[in-house]
Amino acid sequence: MRIVDFQVSSEIDTLPGNTQICVFHAVTNFGKRGNGNGKAAHHKRLWEAKRLGYQMALCTTDAANVAQLKILTLYGWTEISRFTSKRTGNIVIMWQKVL
Repeated sequence: MRIVDFQVSSEIDTLPGNTQICVFHAVTNFGKRGNGNGKAAHHKRLWEAKRLGYQMALCTTDAANVAQLKILTLYGWTEISRFTSKRTGNIVIMWQKVL
């Protein structure tokens, strides 16, 4: 499911093999940073995932993406793993949130 709101585009998909877990991905911010659009869009994604009946959400983010790390921490996500991307060499953080 694609959500476009608050100048942010993102997707929520069901984790293959488990209909109670969703994956948040493909987040793109078309607006300026620092104006609250990311927080508002994240709040909307969480609300939508709960409305759809998911019990847990997963996502990943680049460890250097300070803005996204602040949002995930603010909304109570838990870091579950870190690894180095073979494609980019960047550190990737995997997160979970019980909905």
